Amino acid sequence: MNISLTGNLGAGKSTICKQLEAKGFGIISGGTLFREVAKEKNMSVVELNEYVQENLKKGIRDVDDMIDQRTTKLNLELNHQVFDSRLAWHFAEGSFKVFLTANINETARRVFADNRETENYASLEECKESLLKRQRLEQERFRELYQINYYDMSNYDLVIETTNATPEAITEEILVAFEKYQKEGVSGRVLLNPTSLYPTNNLAAETGGEEVRVGLINNEWYTVAGQKKVAALVDNKASFVEVKVEGAGENLLQF
Repeated sequence: MNISLTGNLGAGKSTICKQLEAKGFGIISGGTLFREVAKEKNMSVVELNEYVQENLKKGIRDVDDMIDQRTTKLNLELNHQVFDSRLAWHFAEGSFKVFLTANINETARRVFADNRETENYASLEECKESLLKRQRLEQERFRELYQINYYDMSNYDLVIETTNATPEAITEEILVAFEKYQKEGVSGRVLLNPTSLYPTNNLAAETGGEEVRVGLINNEWYTVAGQKKVAALVDNKASFVEVKVEGAGENLLQF
């Protein structure tokens, strides 16, 4: 079985791919497939990008279709691979679908600090606004082209937060969840960092309970129930807590 990995911009997909590669997985990225198509067409990557842009103006999506079909084919032919692309989860049917999420302030800090050649920003705030805009545009494009909601949690077998967790801890949780999925079919899990959950009730008045229920408002997570458990996990410096997301738009990962 394969893993398809996607998530918010700046959530750490490349880092986690390196971790999974060290664990024995092969990595198939959208960029690699794009370069293969360029080679087959006897074009440079820049030339193929220009070709794609010109064709999109005419409503032609031949390169995108080639990459999508190739993803589907490779998923059927290969095993123990990680597909690293925005929409691999949609085209790699039967893969274990993982979405990495992180607070927008943290993702902006990461991208700004990375100082990528194609992404230069005058300030952290400018970087944040650019990421939000790109995510909105992606969401609109995916809806128009594929009729899918990229940020719908129900698309994924595992949603895991990377805001305050090490790459090693994230990778370990992915592998544990992957094994449970293969053995027991356990899916639809949401793992968040306890330190990212804001309380909404008087902690002293809470009766307790094992289930942690949360709501999502403006890219911030709020604890609806289970605050005592969350507080204990924070004290113990735990990296994750499994939660149930509820309330209006409970299946939507906002940004």
